[in-house]
Amino acid sequence: MAQRLGDDATLQALGIGVGTLTGLLLGTRWLLDLLLGPTFGLLSDRWGQANLAVLLAGLLFSGLVGMSTLPGLAAVLSLLLVFICDAGLHVVLNAAASGEARHSSRPHLFVGVYTTTSDAGSALGPLLAFSVGGRLGFSSMYLVFGLLLVLFVFRYRFYAVASDR
Repeated sequence: MAQRLGDDATLQALGIGVGTLTGLLLGTRWLLDLLLGPTFGLLSDRWGQANLAVLLAGLLFSGLVGMSTLPGLAAVLSLLLVFICDAGLHVVLNAAASGEARHSSRPHLFVGVYTTTSDAGSALGPLLAFSVGGRLGFSSMYLVFGLLLVLFVFRYRFYAVASDR
């Protein structure tokens, strides 16, 4: 945030520092799970989990592009789009994993592996991000990992359609 916004006059006029803004945005991200979870569930029921996941991943990638290329407040709004789509993907893909566990011969093992993998990603992700971001630059890293996310979600969609799940 500090690298992208620098000394943004709009933020300074509001009396908001980059650290405060980052905290507000992160708090908003977790609040979105609670507030928008039912909406994402409804959309998932109407459009299908895989289709909604693809839409959200595409919008998330668009937000990453905006966050990496737009100046000032537009970058912050793009980040908010990223957080909204991330919350939606979290809800949709967790529900999909629960559904997959039902079809597994050992659902408790499936859920355990899914949860452990998710936790490992949360723990190792920042370490990987800082090492890769330091070499590639953070904007480039966001775009590369965002594109990988889109590709993985497309792969999931084709799996889900092929298996009618």
